[in-house]
Amino acid sequence: MGICGSSTCSLEFQDCFVSADHRLGGEGDGFPIAFRFFDRSRPGIGALSVGIAQAALDYAGAYALQRKQFGKEIAQFQAIQFMLADMATSVVASRLLVYHAAMQADQGIEGAALGPNEDSIRRTRNAVEGARTSASMARARPPARPGG
Repeated sequence: MGICGSSTCSLEFQDCFVSADHRLGGEGDGFPIAFRFFDRSRPGIGALSVGIAQAALDYAGAYALQRKQFGKEIAQFQAIQFMLADMATSVVASRLLVYHAAMQADQGIEGAALGPNEDSIRRTRNAVEGARTSASMARARPPARPGG
């Protein structure tokens, strides 16, 4: 599902008037207010990245069990085991960073949620690259999705 689970869209208002008593802040305060919102939403973005990384890891693991080379599953090769272990470590570390950022946001710590987003994106990229490397080794059709 990945980013498709986030219903993000753009809105455009033309000739729209908001009375002062319905504003979230003072005139000209919209940019800082928006960034406080983004700061609070970063753990959710990190969680999306962790979910994508977990799906890539699950796919790579299932593929490594399905694909055979030299008469045995490629999951039995130490290099593949190391790659999957590194991917799993990255996913778990990212998940814990997201949990920590969410906890800090719940405690009202300003700016605490900034760190895991970039890290989660980097780890997601690494996990997806690992899954792509596994798939390209075989040049075969993708395996059935785990659990589905």
